[in-house]
Amino acid sequence: MKKTLMLIMAMVLALFLLAACGGNSGNTSNTDNNASNNTSSANNTPPAQNGNANQNTAESAGMLTPPAWLIGEWVTEEGAYPRDEDVVVTSSNVVVSSGNLDFSWQIKNVGLEVKELSDGNVYRLEYTVSGTDFSYSFALQDDGSMTMTILDLVTFRYTKR
Repeated sequence: MKKTLMLIMAMVLALFLLAACGGNSGNTSNTDNNASNNTSSANNTPPAQNGNANQNTAESAGMLTPPAWLIGEWVTEEGAYPRDEDVVVTSSNVVVSSGNLDFSWQIKNVGLEVKELSDGNVYRLEYTVSGTDFSYSFALQDDGSMTMTILDLVTFRYTKR
């Protein structure tokens, strides 16, 4: 119980820090439009070229490049924790926690520097806020589900909607 409470507190702290930095708490139903508008107008940098660029470490310049398997809406099973905490992924953005963490918004509006790592069926986002390191790791499972691990501490399982 104490360990679970500590993990939940770490997750809440991560979300709180991002919200304090100007997190977007808007509706995620327009995530695809918002992501392309936010990233394409943020700078005139072309998207990463296909090939090995996605498999190496890269700093964000206003646009994320999630792997194809991750793109879509991911939900937890009914009644599973966290409830109503969908993960929505577009070709240039990742939105976690029902819109409280919109990476493209954070990159554009508060200058969040996000490090992307992609290796086959694992996609990882790392960033630092106020000297504290945060990470989100997404891993495709053999059964087609996806796990999201926050801060390398707590893992949640999602299925594609």
